[in-house]
Amino acid sequence: MATDEPVPVADQEAARLIAACGPFEASPEVAVAVSGGADSMALTLLVDAWARGQGGRVTALTVDHGLRHEAAAEAAQVKAWLTARGIAHETLRWQDDKPQTGIQAAARRARYELLLTWCRSHDVIHLFLAHHADDQAETVAMRQARGSGPEGLAAMALIGPPPVPGPRWPRLARPLLPVRKERLEATLRAMGQPWIDDPSNLDLKFERVRIRRRLFAEPGAVERLAALAAAHAETRAKGDRELAGWLAQAVALTAEGAVRVDHALADQVPDYLREAFWRRIVMTVGGRTLPPRREKVARLAAAVRDPGFRGATAAGCRLAVKAGHFLVQREKAVRRTQAAPALAF
Repeated sequence: MATDEPVPVADQEAARLIAACGPFEASPEVAVAVSGGADSMALTLLVDAWARGQGGRVTALTVDHGLRHEAAAEAAQVKAWLTARGIAHETLRWQDDKPQTGIQAAARRARYELLLTWCRSHDVIHLFLAHHADDQAETVAMRQARGSGPEGLAAMALIGPPPVPGPRWPRLARPLLPVRKERLEATLRAMGQPWIDDPSNLDLKFERVRIRRRLFAEPGAVERLAALAAAHAETRAKGDRELAGWLAQAVALTAEGAVRVDHALADQVPDYLREAFWRRIVMTVGGRTLPPRREKVARLAAAVRDPGFRGATAAGCRLAVKAGHFLVQREKAVRRTQAAPALAF
């Protein structure tokens, strides 16, 4: 093999990458989201080899959105390939009415909801996704263009909760984030495994495709952006651990699903964590998938320190001032007869 050819991912390397997403139980039962593309096919075969070595089992899950005529046949092809290798496979179909606008966002949400529902109904707590280094670089480039801060530039996490409202499991694992796409294709070629090419990956009407073209034209761009994401992710992980400590001390959950935030302890949260502290609270109580805009959280974090603060609404939550604490409730759960707060964010 020529030295400039991409090197396939061997089982031992895959095992190290997967272990970084742990811990896992003995004889792990896991699921893998597989579309039939090179990324997810490679992930499925690598995770299957790892799971068998642990005495575990993999189920591959393909979502058919019903948006392309070819989708059903592609799902059937994936099932045939994996069944031949002794890998369990199920096709999950999006059968709801399709929206007239925002179809991509709706399809993404439906995909996650179908995958998560299957995992929860089968008591599977690990769902593997095939995002890789090229995906990570594209995400960072898109967020740079939008002026994202350090947290946004950390991009996709190696391990994380579902990106939709509801229970925070199964945990999402992305062991291939350090791996270039070309190596995944080389892995499949070495295994003699075909894959399906998605034509939308070449459609320049999509921002991600345009950015991908530009990145591939810049030597070292993917590696540079992936390294930037990794550095920000390390900083984010350190901040998350510290933030978790402050939340554990200052926040108490009520039986009604609201939270009490201790005035004195909230005031002691370091300035560099203050916005993240309030962002985490209102996102958790409000149940929204996407965080509120940074400037709104900054105004809220400043407002609650004002001695004249009398309450506010923010990100689907209502904050009220009580003796010794703030009470944060989901806005729709607050009775309409209650007086409106002075501030809205």
